[in-house]
Amino acid sequence: MVRAEGGGYDNDDPPSALLAACEPAPTPPIPAADEEAAAADHLARLQRPSKTRRKEASHELQALGAALVELSDERLAGLGLSEPLLDADPGVSADSQP
Repeated sequence: MVRAEGGGYDNDDPPSALLAACEPAPTPPIPAADEEAAAADHLARLQRPSKTRRKEASHELQALGAALVELSDERLAGLGLSEPLLDADPGVSADSQP
C-alpha cells in the first residue's frame, strides 16, 4: 500500500495480497516424541517442590517424630498408627542405620 496525499492509503495491492494478509497463521508442527518428553520433564521440574520447601517438610517430619517418641504407648495406640511405626525403635536414628 502506498500512502496517498491527504493521509489516506491507495489500495493498489492485488486482491491475492490482501487475502494473504487476512489468512490465519499456520498451525505449529506437532513436536516430536523427544521434544514432548523434554517438555514433560520441564513441566515436572516446575511442579516439584523447591529445595527450601523439601527442607522445611523434613524438619516438620523430624519434629513430629520427636513428639511421637515422647508419647506413652497408650497414647500412641490411640492414634491408629501402622504397625511398623508403632514397632519403630526410638533409640535408633536414620543416620545410624547401615
